[in-house]
Order: sequence, then structure tokens, then C-alpha cells
Amino acid sequence: GADPTLEDRNQRVALDEAVLANKPDITSVLLSHDRNLAQRAYRASIIAARL
Repeated sequence: GADPTLEDRNQRVALDEAVLANKPDITSVLLSHDRNLAQRAYRASIIAARL
């Protein structure tokens, strides 16, 4: 069957995109506040998803 982890990740991406679409100002503020932290969190989530 389909990989449940992959499906979950796809749903999370869609959710994140919805949040970005609804709150672009807040998101940009957070990203500009600490872009490095955002990149680290993103990288960590990718690594965790591969485990």
C-alpha cells in the first residue's frame, strides 16, 4: 500500500501552505526574524522524515 509517512508529510505540507496563504505577514516576520532557525528546523524535519 501507500507509505503512511509520505501521506502524512503531504498533508502537513498542504497544511503549512494553507497557513502561509492565510498568514503571509506573520510567516514573513517569523522567517525574517530568524531565517537560520527556520532553515535548521526545515532541515531537521527532512532528516527526521527520512528516518
